[in-house]
Amino acid sequence: MLLLTLACTWISEADVDARLDQLDDDGDGFSIADGDCDDGNANSYPGATELWYDGVNQDCGDEQDYDADGDGFDGNGGEDCNDTNPEINPSAAEIWYDNIDQDCAQDSDFDADQDGENRVPEGPDCDDTDGGINGSAEEVWYDGVDANCDGANDYDADLDLSPVPDDCDDGNPEIYPGAEDSWYDGINSNCDEVDELGDYDQDGDGAYQLDALTEPLDCDDTDSQAFPGALEDPADSRDLDCNDSATGFDVTAIDLVLANARDLSSVSDGSAGYVSFLATSATDSGSLSLSNAAIVLEYDDTPETGALTTRGWLSTSALDEGLDFIISDGTIVGSTGLLTSASRSLLLKKDSSTSPNQWSAQAAGLTGSFNDTAVAQNTDGSVHAVGCANDGIQYIKVDDLTSSTVSLADYQTTQPAENCELYLDGSGTGLLGLTDAGTGEYVVMSWDTTLPTITWVELSREPAVSLLDLDWDAPESILIELYVDQNLGTVLLSDGVTSASITPTETPVQASWDVNPSTGTVYVVWTDSLGGAGFAWGSLSAGFDTAEIGLPWVAKELTVMAQSDGESVLVVAINAADVAQAVVLAP
Repeated sequence: MLLLTLACTWISEADVDARLDQLDDDGDGFSIADGDCDDGNANSYPGATELWYDGVNQDCGDEQDYDADGDGFDGNGGEDCNDTNPEINPSAAEIWYDNIDQDCAQDSDFDADQDGENRVPEGPDCDDTDGGINGSAEEVWYDGVDANCDGANDYDADLDLSPVPDDCDDGNPEIYPGAEDSWYDGINSNCDEVDELGDYDQDGDGAYQLDALTEPLDCDDTDSQAFPGALEDPADSRDLDCNDSATGFDVTAIDLVLANARDLSSVSDGSAGYVSFLATSATDSGSLSLSNAAIVLEYDDTPETGALTTRGWLSTSALDEGLDFIISDGTIVGSTGLLTSASRSLLLKKDSSTSPNQWSAQAAGLTGSFNDTAVAQNTDGSVHAVGCANDGIQYIKVDDLTSSTVSLADYQTTQPAENCELYLDGSGTGLLGLTDAGTGEYVVMSWDTTLPTITWVELSREPAVSLLDLDWDAPESILIELYVDQNLGTVLLSDGVTSASITPTETPVQASWDVNPSTGTVYVVWTDSLGGAGFAWGSLSAGFDTAEIGLPWVAKELTVMAQSDGESVLVVAINAADVAQAVVLAP
């Protein structure tokens, strides 16, 4: 028994297990010790070809049999949509637009904002970074975003290819700049007007063709130069000022209320124009209130804007009749008659109330009212004035406007006179034109302006002509006479060589004239026996064209003045209580 015991070798259980791990039970050439993970299956051993998704670990690797790419996600009916690529699995970062579904979300690889539409050009989504922008989104206009990806300007809601602010109605595709406009339908189709009435102003001159909204109407809505208040061109066949006359024009009242207005005249010094007349009283809507004064309206070269100033001068309670004035170094110097007790005095005054700017001379024995006065300045600076009355002539002279005294005074009672005019030729000869108040004859007298006394010499006396008005002027030192002959019903003009006449429809009773300094065109205005008025332009050699002047009341006197720029003509009219003006383009 003991011997038997000594003859046997003892093998531990561990040794047995170790020897067993060396065995290759399935005969595949690999034992457990060699890494055979299933020694009972000859098809399972290290290096064997793995058959995925059969539940058998053929290659004895550590990976799961349902995760061929080893990315940790089941690829056999699990979440891994591509079990051949470990970079494709539900935890992978999606790379858009490479046509690979990296994160296995099973959505379009061209819809990064997940709004259900692919980006352009694969689909209609024009902004694949914003889920609110796609071809199915509702457009919100004017926010600068093309929300529905239609490619339209976000500031062109009506899709007429004209965005706001140029498009004046972005809700109507038929209204946009450049559209054909149907005028007077209340729709501003072409968006070129500036106010709600623009569709009634085809020529864009600010005057309308819609009597329900505005008056007066534009008489020609295809001509931007024709509208109510436009400057009329008497030589143009168009009715520019819309007064229903192609050549005539209307005067517009000035804000002055007058009493006994009279003796209207005008003067220009090349930079400003002055219109003056006598009035017993003059008031406006402001603070102006004058009594027994000469009223002065001062204009610039744009007289359509109205007088720059309105003021009074020669103011005195003794004012009689007759006013004439000149401009000397920018200062108004005028003459008029004074009623002093029972006598008449001739007054010469600068536009100032301070001495020595006023001179007067009284003629003893002359008691008849003044009919007219005239004033002129010689080239030597001396100023001469005459006053014409029913019983004689008064005359005063001052050597210059700084003088404090009258240098010569004279009167004579043998020549009753009215309608006085003066002309000084600069050589020492003075001419006085007048109407004989007794016979009605047209008389021209002369005197030597340099002598200390006056000897009146009658140069001519024409037969009675019922001369109602007389206006002399001397452009370029050529004396031109104008007078109204009631017997012939004409306005006559003469420079001593050439004569011309204007024959108004009604008999003229008063006239005035001026010459355009740029063109030499002569302008004449007149009133007639019915209180109407007319305007003429032309020359002594070529004759005159005429036009009517529309008045708001019966006219008493008119004056005319060409502006120094030669482009326009000012006409001023008065009656006893009112004054009005018009500006026309110079024919």
